[in-house]
Amino acid sequence: MKSAIDITDLTHEGRGVGRDGGQVCFVSGALPGETVTYKLERRRSQYIEARVDEILHPSAARREPFCRHFGSCGGCQVQHLGYPQQVALKQKQLRHSVERSGLVVEAWAEPEISAERAYRRRARLAVEYSREGVASVGFRAASSAQLVPVESCPVLVDSLNQLLGHLPAVLARMPVRIEEIELADEEGQLSLLMSGKAPRIEWNAQGEVPAANIYYRGGLGEVQQLAGCDNLSGAPGFMQANAAINQAMICRALDWLQCQPGERVLDAFCGAGNFSLPLARTGALVTGIEGDAGLLERARQLSSPLENVQYQALDLFDEEALRRYRSNLKGFNKVLLDPPRAGAEALVKELARARPSRILYISCHPATMVRDLKHLVAAGYRADQGGLFDMFPQTMHAEAMLSLYI
Repeated sequence: MKSAIDITDLTHEGRGVGRDGGQVCFVSGALPGETVTYKLERRRSQYIEARVDEILHPSAARREPFCRHFGSCGGCQVQHLGYPQQVALKQKQLRHSVERSGLVVEAWAEPEISAERAYRRRARLAVEYSREGVASVGFRAASSAQLVPVESCPVLVDSLNQLLGHLPAVLARMPVRIEEIELADEEGQLSLLMSGKAPRIEWNAQGEVPAANIYYRGGLGEVQQLAGCDNLSGAPGFMQANAAINQAMICRALDWLQCQPGERVLDAFCGAGNFSLPLARTGALVTGIEGDAGLLERARQLSSPLENVQYQALDLFDEEALRRYRSNLKGFNKVLLDPPRAGAEALVKELARARPSRILYISCHPATMVRDLKHLVAAGYRADQGGLFDMFPQTMHAEAMLSLYI
């Protein structure tokens, strides 16, 4: 007889958490408040990985997923959970993560929520070919390299779904095989970046996809523009996936930092200037630091009318490079850092030495954020404000923002 277990929580990957006897169970497809039976997938020394077999008592928050690929595609983990409950769980997990760092946040803002569908303005897709050479495009399955072919995706903005519809014809005419495709809508400018093993290709793609810039990235990393007209340098680099939430984050950052004309502000991991430009418009003297040369060049071009923002190339994960930059860090009044999932431990250690009056930490990964915050807590920093920004509805991922002072 299969044992029934009660689900009490969700992991950051969207799996239900329960116990069978003394063993922790991570159950895909289960929601908090449910009683389920499960099918064993893997037994580890400390826990069990499983999938729902039967839902004996469903959660009142359970709903029917709106995408037919849900459960096979690895893109969304919690379409079966009502959106208000998604946000509430993310907020609970964020606050718990921050508390584990030893930091007490004096006031939490209400979460910034998003449209549930049609919010993603960038996407990365995989490509596979049949024996006959016919290309299939889609997303990877959860925890797997298996391709889930898709013709459209309900969380992509309409313009990217239209691009997606052009891909079969484009791939059929490509002179080389493609391994990965990146789609982006950068404030109305559509981009299609295809990556393959061939170093370069000879192909005029003009007219293949109306109103889109088309690029090819070869196996050696060189990017060729095949079609379109891009006044900026190269293919678009990283940008936040959700335009509305990104704008909300910019507004909140300006409000919490309260930069004054003439103040020296550091924007670390500045990318193409997502925060640098709005900060510079306050009259502050802004320095953006980034390790990606392509993003820095794009930031410089976007910032060309402004004289109070400068950009510097620096690997913010390189401890020796940061030690050499140590004296510069002491000159900043305020710091905004928005690192990737790896966090910013090396930089945070240096900031704890430099002691700027205010640090705004933006994070997409709770575990590395907690690790980094411990250094700031030890240096005497406190947090007066914190907030969650639901950048990725239908997943358990979100952005966090903390305002720290000393």
